[in-house]
Amino acid sequence: DGVFDAKNYQLSIEKYKNASKLKPDEIYPKEQITKAEGLLKEALAEAEKTKKFQGLVHQGDTKIASKNYQEGIDIYNEALVIIPGDVEVKAKIEKANIAMAAMLAAAAEAKKQKEINDKFNALVLEGDKAVNTKDYNSAIDKYNQALVLKPDDRVVKNKIDAAQTALEALLASKKLDDQFNAVIATADKLFASKDYDGAKN
Repeated sequence: DGVFDAKNYQLSIEKYKNASKLKPDEIYPKEQITKAEGLLKEALAEAEKTKKFQGLVHQGDTKIASKNYQEGIDIYNEALVIIPGDVEVKAKIEKANIAMAAMLAAAAEAKKQKEINDKFNALVLEGDKAVNTKDYNSAIDKYNQALVLKPDDRVVKNKIDAAQTALEALLASKKLDDQFNAVIATADKLFASKDYDGAKN
């Protein structure tokens, strides 16, 4: 009975069997053997359940450590099917959900920044191409669109200044050319009408 009370069911079964051999007609050892076998079966089932539970928790921990949060959470939930309400596993799930949400938010922010960078770079490239073809108004427009995305970009601000300076120089040159062409046209008319003094002036 002492071995049975200590929950060493395997040893108590052996002892009860020995007692039953000594007194085969005694019912008590046979009843205790049946009880011990039932309790041993329960204990083995509980040990197997605990082993499976711990294995799942370990697998979940491994997934979480490698930032596979959803897989880890799914495995933790499998463990909770075996031992429902386990406080430690529930805490692990909550912590993993928080980490997963932070990771997803960071990924979304990184994607958003990449999209902004890609659009910004494309606009700057279009502006550069417009400068190369001396289409300064388009270049300035593209650079200004890029500045909407990155208002503090010094390089683009400098490109705008350079394009505006080039545009002003181009307009001044065109204005001078127009004035020159107008004077030449007037002189040509005067020359054609044989007003040589007016054509010289």
